[in-house]
Amino acid sequence: MAFPSMFKYVEKGLGYSPAQASERISAMRLLRKVPEISESLKLGSQTLTSVAKIASHVRRENLTSEAACSLVRETSHQTISALEKYLLGVSFVEPQKIERTKIISAELTRLTLDVNEEFMELVNRVRELHGNPALALSEIFQQAMKEVIKKKDVKSRVNGSATSGAELQSESQTPSPAAHFSNSRLRGPTRTQAVKSSKHTTRYIRVNDRRITFQRAAFQCEFIHEKSGTRCNSRFGLQM
Repeated sequence: MAFPSMFKYVEKGLGYSPAQASERISAMRLLRKVPEISESLKLGSQTLTSVAKIASHVRRENLTSEAACSLVRETSHQTISALEKYLLGVSFVEPQKIERTKIISAELTRLTLDVNEEFMELVNRVRELHGNPALALSEIFQQAMKEVIKKKDVKSRVNGSATSGAELQSESQTPSPAAHFSNSRLRGPTRTQAVKSSKHTTRYIRVNDRRITFQRAAFQCEFIHEKSGTRCNSRFGLQM
């Protein structure tokens, strides 16, 4: 039986799911460039999932066989989460952000998007407050959107009532410029002004800043022992 592509052969001919087929094809292509991966898979220091992620990084960064082989050794025995953070730290090409929707049934739509570290901290905080670390993201999003709509609706109704009342009183009461200036000084800054003046802080580090920092450190740990004065120089599990 002929297949139009390697992907269709692995999916239809060998009976793998689309995700499993994609992982195996990526691992196979990287194996041709880095034969040492075969031994890593046998020993369990790398998995098909980790090799697929390394293959995507190698292809995106256009790494040589030597650089790819070094990357495989440096990321051995890492969890997928640690591997993703490591690859992000050594990336020179910023990954393209994804935001798409796909209808998968009459009632369900799949939402795919990329978020930063601050977003995930907020998600984890919500789960902590609910006492449920496995709280579904769909429930968090739905609850948050309902709260936003509720507040906006209340604010719109309040503003509409205030506007109508002000129009009725404007004909009989017209404050002087001096009185308006005096009242505004007594009241202080409005809520809108206070919000605008506040500074938004975030712990998210841009990819370009990560790249510069890792280049400066030669992709090695910069910790210096207090007594011996020696530098760590490890390449494993680096964090900023």
